[in-house]
Amino acid sequence: MRKIALPIFLLLFLISLAWGQETPETPVAEVFGSYSYMRVGENGGDTANLGGGRTTSLATNLNHWLGGVAEFSGHYGEQMLTVPNVGVGKLDADTNMHTFLFGPRFTSRWSDRFTPFAHTLFGVARIHHRVNQFAGSQRVRLDRTETPFAMTVGGGLDINLSPEISLRSIQADYLLTRPGEISVNNLRISSGFLFRFGTR
Repeated sequence: MRKIALPIFLLLFLISLAWGQETPETPVAEVFGSYSYMRVGENGGDTANLGGGRTTSLATNLNHWLGGVAEFSGHYGEQMLTVPNVGVGKLDADTNMHTFLFGPRFTSRWSDRFTPFAHTLFGVARIHHRVNQFAGSQRVRLDRTETPFAMTVGGGLDINLSPEISLRSIQADYLLTRPGEISVNNLRISSGFLFRFGTR
């Protein structure tokens, strides 16, 4: 619960800053693309080998502090295991997880140079496991896909390079997934570029 409390506090703090402020122009839409790294929780099981990937989002702003976000991410991992003395030989395990999340974003536009934000997003994670089992010249391939509930609470800081382009120096998210009805607490860090379109 403490992992969720800090982002919620940040979210409320940003709203208090944004309320009633004289602000720079608000873009109609924003597109974000980034490199992303995920650290999977201790009980992540088959997803424990996930690591690098990407995060992309599309946001539309209703006013200078409230917007809606559609976010998509993909993270990928591969692991080769040797299993001695059980006749299995080697296991080549590939895992990928894609998230599809939607929800509100709260932004504080008090500065022309910096734009902090916070969001709470809900949706699903599509987790695909592929295991190739090698024993001598034999190979057996196993595939499994599941689509559990997912949600994220987080925020970040954009450094505005121009009115149209920003460097998202960091976006940090607590990402909850529930494969097999087991709660897995993940940490996701992203950094990339944001592009703005139109003004309100």
